[in-house]
Amino acid sequence: MRIIVLLAVCFAATTASSKSPQRIVGGKPTTIDEYPNVVALLGVYEWMGYTQVCGGVILNFRSVLTAAHCPVNDNVRLWRIRIGSSYVFNEGTLYGVSGIIVHPYFWQGDRLHDIAILRADQERMLVTHSTYIAGPDYILPDNTKLVAVGWDVSWLSESDQLRYSEVTKVNEKVCDDQYEDPYIVINEFTLCTSNPVTEGPEYYTCEGESGGPVFHNNVVVGISTFENKCDGTNLPRIYTRIAAHTEWIVSNS
Repeated sequence: MRIIVLLAVCFAATTASSKSPQRIVGGKPTTIDEYPNVVALLGVYEWMGYTQVCGGVILNFRSVLTAAHCPVNDNVRLWRIRIGSSYVFNEGTLYGVSGIIVHPYFWQGDRLHDIAILRADQERMLVTHSTYIAGPDYILPDNTKLVAVGWDVSWLSESDQLRYSEVTKVNEKVCDDQYEDPYIVINEFTLCTSNPVTEGPEYYTCEGESGGPVFHNNVVVGISTFENKCDGTNLPRIYTRIAAHTEWIVSNS
């Protein structure tokens, strides 16, 4: 395994073994101790104050990785970053945002390059753990076991605790064949996983916790994009593939 370290971010290169609030509904409760680099992104929703809108993952002392469709075209004052907490609305440390960097090729039409970096308004966030992200040669064979992490925050839920769902990597062609929308493009920039709704209500997930990470052996391999449904269908979930964007992440983090 080849590891490249930059600031608090570790980049892994290996072959793996076989705008509304978004959330993970169901799954299993976990704590920030298990996933210390996962963050809650709070945004002003319909001018009703700050609420949990998206997820993200810490890159280093100043930067957080998320989905581009979350903050695109927004003023930095509309966003807050909560780190170090198992809960969306309390504990941990809350930071403002001083900068939003959206991937230059992101376009809402085809959903590709749905990735962005938020800069905290403090020189150094209280980061205690390194983050490992997939390097450009990080290969995930089909059916590799992965873990998606986010919060169960919905209008029907009283829980704001961090949760996780177990998923598997889905073949790109199989994934593409299941989507009829011509604007949804599945290619080398995307990563598809199984949809936990097929595994029973206990693992029912909703819209993929936009911007939230999916892990393989503690390595961030994907960031949830916005074509993830919770309507009971068997459609795979779609992520932005980290390995295809490593250079951009390194350059802007």
